[in-house]
Amino acid sequence: MDNIFQQGTIFKNEKDKTIYLTPDEPLVYDTNKWEYKYLPSITEFKQHVLKQAKLHQQQGSEHLAFVFPENVLLSDTWINLLERTGF
Repeated sequence: MDNIFQQGTIFKNEKDKTIYLTPDEPLVYDTNKWEYKYLPSITEFKQHVLKQAKLHQQQGSEHLAFVFPENVLLSDTWINLLERTGF
C-alpha cells in the first residue's frame, strides 16, 4: 500500500499506524481514517476507537474508519467484536 497515492492529510505517522485527518473534508471516509501497519490488540483497538471518535467529533466527522493491514486474517474474536460494535 506504500506505493498507492492516498488523498488526505497525515495528522500523525506512527510506528503502528498512520492517522489521516482532513478538516476541509470531514465527511470523506478515505481522507479521515486510521491505517494500521500491523494488527493492534483488541484492547488497543478499543482505545483507538475512543480516540478517533474524539478527534473526528472535533473536526465535524460523523464516522469512524479503520484500515487493517493487508493479508492479515482476523480471528473470530475480532470478527465478533467488529460485528457487535457496528463496523
